[in-house]
Amino acid sequence: ETIFFLVHISIIRFKNGHNGNIFNALFVPHNDTEVVSCAADGQVRYNYLVEDRSKAFYCHNAMAHKVATLNDEPSIFLSCSEDATVRQFDMRVSHQCSTSGECKNCIVTQTTAAN
Repeated sequence: ETIFFLVHISIIRFKNGHNGNIFNALFVPHNDTEVVSCAADGQVRYNYLVEDRSKAFYCHNAMAHKVATLNDEPSIFLSCSEDATVRQFDMRVSHQCSTSGECKNCIVTQTTAAN
Protein backbone atom coordinates (compact mmCIF):
# COMPACT_ATOMS: atom_id res chain seq x y z
CA GLU A 1 0.00 0.00 0.00
CA THR A 2 1.04 3.61 -0.34
CA ILE A 3 0.56 6.47 2.11
CA PHE A 4 0.59 10.14 1.17
CA PHE A 5 1.75 12.86 3.56
CA LEU A 6 1.88 16.60 3.05
CA VAL A 7 5.31 17.79 4.16
CA HIS A 8 6.42 21.39 3.65
CA ILE A 9 3.81 21.84 0.91
CA SER A 10 5.16 18.75 -0.88
CA ILE A 11 3.52 15.37 -1.22
CA ILE A 12 5.75 12.44 -0.38
CA ARG A 13 4.78 9.04 -1.69
CA PHE A 14 6.35 5.95 -0.18
CA LYS A 15 5.78 2.22 0.17
CA ASN A 16 4.94 1.47 3.77
CA GLY A 17 5.10 -2.33 3.66
CA HIS A 18 1.78 -2.97 5.41
CA ASN A 19 -0.52 -5.71 4.11
CA GLY A 20 -3.76 -4.37 5.53
CA ASN A 21 -5.60 -1.21 6.46
CA ILE A 22 -3.43 1.33 8.23
CA PHE A 23 -5.16 2.36 11.44
CA ASN A 24 -2.72 4.97 12.73
CA ALA A 25 0.35 6.84 11.51
CA LEU A 26 2.27 9.61 13.26
CA PHE A 27 5.30 11.67 12.45
CA VAL A 28 8.21 11.09 14.82
CA PRO A 29 8.53 14.16 17.08
CA HIS A 30 10.93 16.82 15.81
CA ASN A 31 11.38 14.93 12.52
CA ASP A 32 9.31 15.40 9.38
CA THR A 33 10.96 12.56 7.45
CA GLU A 34 10.13 9.60 9.71
CA VAL A 35 6.70 8.10 10.45
CA VAL A 36 5.54 5.35 12.82
CA SER A 37 2.54 3.32 11.63
CA CYS A 38 0.42 0.31 12.58
CA ALA A 39 -2.13 -1.71 10.67
CA ALA A 40 -4.57 -4.58 10.42
CA ASP A 41 -1.68 -6.94 9.59
CA GLY A 42 -0.46 -6.51 13.20
CA GLN A 43 2.77 -4.93 12.07
CA VAL A 44 4.25 -1.80 13.59
CA ARG A 45 6.58 0.02 11.20
CA TYR A 46 9.13 2.78 11.52
CA ASN A 47 9.15 4.43 8.08
CA TYR A 48 12.04 6.44 6.65
CA LEU A 49 10.30 8.63 4.06
CA VAL A 50 13.35 10.03 2.29
CA GLU A 51 14.95 6.60 1.90
CA ASP A 52 11.61 4.90 1.03
CA ARG A 53 12.24 2.04 3.46
CA SER A 54 10.87 0.86 6.77
CA LYS A 55 11.76 -1.32 9.74
CA ALA A 56 9.01 -3.78 10.60
CA PHE A 57 8.20 -5.10 14.07
CA TYR A 58 6.19 -8.33 14.15
CA CYS A 59 5.58 -8.46 17.91
CA HIS A 60 1.78 -8.28 17.91
CA ASN A 61 -0.23 -11.36 16.99
CA ALA A 62 -3.42 -9.42 16.18
CA MET A 63 -4.38 -6.11 14.57
CA ALA A 64 -2.38 -3.14 15.85
CA HIS A 65 -4.65 -0.13 16.26
CA LYS A 66 -2.66 2.76 17.75
CA VAL A 67 0.84 4.12 17.99
CA ALA A 68 1.97 6.88 20.30
CA THR A 69 5.14 8.92 20.26
CA LEU A 70 6.88 10.70 23.11
CA ASN A 71 7.84 14.35 22.53
CA ASP A 72 10.73 14.18 25.00
CA GLU A 73 12.04 10.86 23.61
CA PRO A 74 11.68 10.77 19.82
CA SER A 75 13.48 7.40 19.64
CA ILE A 76 10.76 5.71 21.72
CA PHE A 77 7.22 4.89 20.63
CA LEU A 78 4.38 2.69 21.86
CA SER A 79 1.82 0.47 20.14
CA CYS A 80 -1.37 -1.26 21.24
CA SER A 81 -3.15 -4.18 19.66
CA GLU A 82 -6.16 -6.46 19.81
CA ASP A 83 -3.80 -9.03 21.35
CA ALA A 84 -4.35 -7.06 24.60
CA THR A 85 -0.78 -5.78 24.81
CA VAL A 86 0.96 -2.43 24.83
CA ARG A 87 4.52 -2.55 23.55
CA GLN A 88 7.38 -0.09 23.76
CA PHE A 89 9.98 0.27 21.02
CA ASP A 90 13.29 2.12 21.28
CA MET A 91 15.01 2.71 17.95
CA ARG A 92 18.38 3.09 19.74
CA VAL A 93 18.26 -0.53 20.88
CA SER A 94 18.34 -3.57 18.62
CA HIS A 95 15.13 -5.58 18.87
CA GLN A 96 14.17 -8.90 17.32
CA CYS A 97 10.53 -9.84 17.83
CA SER A 98 9.98 -13.39 18.98
CA THR A 99 7.55 -15.64 17.12
CA SER A 100 6.69 -17.25 20.48
CA GLY A 101 5.22 -13.92 21.65
CA GLU A 102 7.75 -13.50 24.44
CA CYS A 103 9.13 -10.12 23.39
CA LYS A 104 10.83 -8.08 26.08
CA ASN A 105 9.10 -4.91 24.87
CA CYS A 106 5.64 -5.83 26.23
CA ILE A 107 4.89 -3.32 29.00
CA VAL A 108 1.15 -4.04 29.52
CA THR A 109 -0.73 -7.30 29.11
CA GLN A 110 -4.42 -7.70 29.81
CA THR A 111 -5.32 -10.96 31.52
CA THR A 112 -8.69 -12.38 32.43
CA ALA A 113 -9.44 -13.25 36.04
CA ALA A 114 -10.08 -16.90 36.86
CA ASN A 115 -13.44 -17.66 38.49
